[in-house]
Amino acid sequence: MTLNLKPRSEVLVGGYDGIGTWRNLYLVSLNVAEYSLPVEVVTSPRDNILLGRDVLNHFVITLDGKAQTFEMVDP
Repeated sequence: MTLNLKPRSEVLVGGYDGIGTWRNLYLVSLNVAEYSLPVEVVTSPRDNILLGRDVLNHFVITLDGKAQTFEMVDP
């Protein structure tokens, strides 16, 4: 999928291996349920994403492992 985003800048990103790489930084609108948040993101050659605390801190998140349920609400 191509989003045709224009990079805002470049940032040095450190991976788990301790090696830094320069990545393009983009501003996107992240839509979660009925909420929309402006978020700065970098690209990565992966099939999944990692949400940081800067995003998760906008919500109250309840994870019930036994019931295998997940709830996220805007306080």
